[in-house]
Amino acid sequence: MDSPISRQNAIQPISLIIEDDSNSYWPEGPAETGKSFILNLIIKDFSKRKHKYLLMAPTGVAAQNIGEETIHSSLIIHETLGELLSFISDMFSVIKQQTVAFGGLNVILVGDLAQFPPVSGSPVYRSSEWKLFYPLFLKKPQRQNHDMQYYEVLQEIRFGQISSRTWNILHQKAISYHRSLDAILNVTNIVGYKQTADRLTIIFVTFYLLMKTNLFWSLRVRLQQGARVMYLKNDIMEQNVCNGTIGVITDINISCFEVRIAFSVIGGIVDVGIKRHFDTFIVNGKPSSRYQFPLQNAFALTVHKTQGLTLPEISVCLNQQIFAAGQAYVALSKCSDWSKVNISSIHPSAFITDMSMVEEYKRLERKASTHLPL
Repeated sequence: MDSPISRQNAIQPISLIIEDDSNSYWPEGPAETGKSFILNLIIKDFSKRKHKYLLMAPTGVAAQNIGEETIHSSLIIHETLGELLSFISDMFSVIKQQTVAFGGLNVILVGDLAQFPPVSGSPVYRSSEWKLFYPLFLKKPQRQNHDMQYYEVLQEIRFGQISSRTWNILHQKAISYHRSLDAILNVTNIVGYKQTADRLTIIFVTFYLLMKTNLFWSLRVRLQQGARVMYLKNDIMEQNVCNGTIGVITDINISCFEVRIAFSVIGGIVDVGIKRHFDTFIVNGKPSSRYQFPLQNAFALTVHKTQGLTLPEISVCLNQQIFAAGQAYVALSKCSDWSKVNISSIHPSAFITDMSMVEEYKRLERKASTHLPL
């Protein structure tokens, strides 16, 4: 439940955004600091004033969370995030027939610089347009049940300033990790490499089948009633299911090649029938095709696949498999309850911080004179 944040306190700096059409803003903060709350306030005020606006998100999961489309679907583009800001600016400059950035439109970015950089291309703050954005910092967790220890641990990992106290807390989590089969099967296991996630999934699916049937099934079995899966396309977003949505298989109809899955989405549970898709692709320069379900087993996921998700319980592998800046921070932030965060292994090399991001954050703090009183 959200804490009773004062609308008046929040709207004072937000009024800058609503009234000022000559600047662009960036409300920034880690998980549960009120980014969604602030965004909803802005949208409500825009709607009340009948301002026209376009609301988009970079990924399917993020788009689902705000009830809108992805940037790429809305604008029908294929650029990576690092190039996206410049592309959008140029596009609206042409549309508005204005030479200024974004065609003179007021632009609001909401996010967290410590999340993953784009897979290809430069971080968003390398774009020349980025310097136009004025930061508004969100620094206080806004959940009544939020564990301040959890928040402080994440903040230290976020900026690569891990104290001995935090190390002790993390190590204690690893020491007390309970490796029972029931515990393994009822949490989402987060690892660094896809190959590791695939191996764990094979093991977990096999164990699950053994528990349910007392039979030894082939390791090739992937789909089974009760198995946890992730959807991998954005073609049924009208049902609030997108690339990254996790659900549980409720039924398998072999005769018509359909799997029914109960997905947990905003507003409740939806039961969706998923059929095999016919996909074409190139292998070694030659065209190929196959029928396949757009699903991935979700007993174990890579850190990248958890981006944008909030999971009820997680087990995180913080060892040498964590190979990129921000991975440990993102993995540990995927749960809203610190007591439901398990650490299966830990090594100092897992905690990698992009120092250019830290320097950019310091620059933004120097630039900012308005901080949200939240």
